[in-house]
Amino acid sequence: MLARWSVVAFLISSAMVVASAQRQPGTFTYTHTTQQTLADGTHITRVTHSVTIRDGYGRTRNENELQMPGQSIIRTVNIADPVAGVTYFYQEGEGQNVSHTYTRLEMHRPTQNPGLRTLPSPPPPSGAVGGQSSSVSGTVGVAGGVVYSGLIPVNQPGAAEMRPQIKNEELGFDTVQGISCKSHRTTETYPVNFFGNDRPIVITREICTSVESGGMLVRNVVDDPRMGTQTMLLESASFTEPTANVFQPPPGYTERKQNQTQ
Repeated sequence: MLARWSVVAFLISSAMVVASAQRQPGTFTYTHTTQQTLADGTHITRVTHSVTIRDGYGRTRNENELQMPGQSIIRTVNIADPVAGVTYFYQEGEGQNVSHTYTRLEMHRPTQNPGLRTLPSPPPPSGAVGGQSSSVSGTVGVAGGVVYSGLIPVNQPGAAEMRPQIKNEELGFDTVQGISCKSHRTTETYPVNFFGNDRPIVITREICTSVESGGMLVRNVVDDPRMGTQTMLLESASFTEPTANVFQPPPGYTERKQNQTQ
């Protein structure tokens, strides 16, 4: 279970690294609050923290807290160093499952956006008359935080109704934590059976970024009826250039070999 959550934290950290590209150097601390109401009426509130560090060379360090029920808080650290062309991933905390080790990976730079790509239509079935076939096209991507494969028969009734409806709105400027930021809202509506759901699912995402600070994320709110409301809020920001040692595994850690138990 812990290894599974470690992978999740790694993917989240990697996404933050991509989203943080082209922003100015500094150290930024965030509070993450998740509020959820279960089917039996139980209210759950979880609060964790994260730190994002960037330097002028494009190196990034993302720290995310992770806590399993009844266990101590673990901090997952993901370092991306485009100068050396490597990334590091390791954990800190008493509950870590592998002590004082890190994973080192060569950085992969895709030539195109892998998040959304078109699937080719299959060849016509044997014996098709006049070249006609029930061809299928679709996309593979991420929707509502879930990876999906949307194969939609192009000549089938109701194909258009199975596509999610996306609405974007510019909300103007707001002041959060004393910082002026520009807000944007995305509303995603997924039809019945898109995720196996028995009713439409509406997910809203509101992001507020500082124009003056090079697109620094100030607030991000995701309201998903399946997972509750998740709020990411900037707590502090320092625009001082970080030292190079924060982009290296800590002293005493050794590299985890590929065949080593996770």
